[in-house]
Amino acid sequence: MLTTEEEEAVLDSIKKVRAVCDWCEHVVTTGQADMDDELARLLGGEGDQL
Repeated sequence: MLTTEEEEAVLDSIKKVRAVCDWCEHVVTTGQADMDDELARLLGGEGDQL
């Protein structure tokens, strides 16, 4: 059983992993490695870790 806070942390981490995977797929299919502002914000959250 997870606490509400633990569940939110897990779900947030999953969201970040999915965003990184989507970005990797984008890089592979388009050759464009620039990171959009939303992904950079998501990954750059203070105190957050992927």
